[in-house]
Amino acid sequence: MQSSGGERAALLSTETIGSLKLDDFVLATSMVYRHHDEKRSVWDVWLHACHHASSLSRSIQRRDGSAPAEIAYLSMWLFTFVHRIGGTIGTPLPGDRSEEETIIRTTSPYAAVLWRNFPGLCPDCYWRRSGGGDRALERIDSLARPCDCGSRNPTDQGSMVPCAAAVRDFADRPISNRPSSMDEWQAMFAAILSASPTSTKITSLLEQFGQAGDAMVRLYTYSGRHPATREEVARRYIRFERELSEVTALIFSLAQADIFGPRDSESPPTLSRLVWQQYGSEERGAFVCSHCESCPCGCDIRFVPSEVSAGSIRQAAEPDN
Repeated sequence: MQSSGGERAALLSTETIGSLKLDDFVLATSMVYRHHDEKRSVWDVWLHACHHASSLSRSIQRRDGSAPAEIAYLSMWLFTFVHRIGGTIGTPLPGDRSEEETIIRTTSPYAAVLWRNFPGLCPDCYWRRSGGGDRALERIDSLARPCDCGSRNPTDQGSMVPCAAAVRDFADRPISNRPSSMDEWQAMFAAILSASPTSTKITSLLEQFGQAGDAMVRLYTYSGRHPATREEVARRYIRFERELSEVTALIFSLAQADIFGPRDSESPPTLSRLVWQQYGSEERGAFVCSHCESCPCGCDIRFVPSEVSAGSIRQAAEPDN
């Protein structure tokens, strides 16, 4: 596989998967279905992620044994989405079918986006505990406590931009130790959200998918009251990346739920291992399709309009006379 830096990387395995850098993990997983994903719209990819978020919630509630597979499916679609929108705003990428899709972008690589929003702590907790980003009021012991936003009101929309600026300032300081590998991000998010029970996390995950979807739509939908000024556009990208980071934090944290395995075992559950168990090939040292076991996937998937015409679908949908 290739790393995000372009150099040839070592073969992957159960033992090494957790040490893979986050952005390299995203790149590696996105390679599996890349030929198919180039025929999908960005909304197609996002809706698949939404579907598996719902399926993960159902599997956890029912304890039907499908949760490990569902969190892997969800992660694969989320990482595919993240890779898909990593480009220059306004510049088309493979799969973009409309000008709106060229606007749905992150402004930095995934790991940088996550760190700007979760620099070792919950952004809302930081804003509240520091009195609105006042350095004089920062107390490391207070900031290091797990998130307790569940019992409090979130940061209001009017404070979103100054909160983001204060959190980004905190993230840029030497005192903050940014994670690198998948398992380091896992440990950080698990610590931040350690006070939240699994039931709360899964409810929050579904809520955040809705919020992220709304933030995505707002990237290309404006009004006379809120025109596309420099300040308004910046505010909307800040919100979109914040909501996407919230989704990511919850998925990483959920991966350590008891339903995925005991935490005190020799191989405690991690998102990297759960995804590898579903898509990893020890023989090939890479991620492969879970059905045809190839990379790139060779399954016979047909899309409108590249392989199937809209006219043929219309005719098939017409009632018999």
